[in-house]
Amino acid sequence: MAIIVGVPALFRRIRIPGVVGLLLTGVVIGPHVLGVFPEHHPVMDFLGELGQLLLMFSAGMEIDLALFRQAQRRSMIFGLLTTSLPLLLGTIVGLWSGYQFVSAVVLGSLLASHTLLALSIILRLGATRLEPIVITVGATVMSDTLSLIVFAICASTYHSGFSVSTLAIQIIEIATFVPLILVGLSRLGRVPAEKSGI
Repeated sequence: MAIIVGVPALFRRIRIPGVVGLLLTGVVIGPHVLGVFPEHHPVMDFLGELGQLLLMFSAGMEIDLALFRQAQRRSMIFGLLTTSLPLLLGTIVGLWSGYQFVSAVVLGSLLASHTLLALSIILRLGATRLEPIVITVGATVMSDTLSLIVFAICASTYHSGFSVSTLAIQIIEIATFVPLILVGLSRLGRVPAEKSGI
């Protein structure tokens, strides 16, 4: 808690974004420098994932939804490109390095996933309403989602073996769940706003 509260404030005083300070502190106290926390510590892994989710959440809160709807097609195309190219190249490199096919695809999915580390600087500059930023944020959310889907399919294939029926069930579940969340949550979010006259 002391790190979460103190480090961003300290780094802001020297004109460095707080998220950069947290990242640097995590590297220093992590297993590869000072080794305060061991590798694959469950609490640290959880906090790392939570930090990524909060970063994506703050990105979503700052985006102009009207502008995002106008740029939605370009954002999806950019997201598909920034996912498929690293996924394909990572898989090729994995196969070339001697990995099995599923392991090579997992390597590609890890390379295809990325985060918005520079978002705090963009927020400070007030540039979140610019169309390229909106497209990039939407593409990043899409890229992370697609990478997680690929990883989930690879993980189940690795544990239980490849099965056409299992893969078909997974694809049906994903095809049902993702639109339900995207469309359902946006409509639920509009209901309170419409009732309050916003």
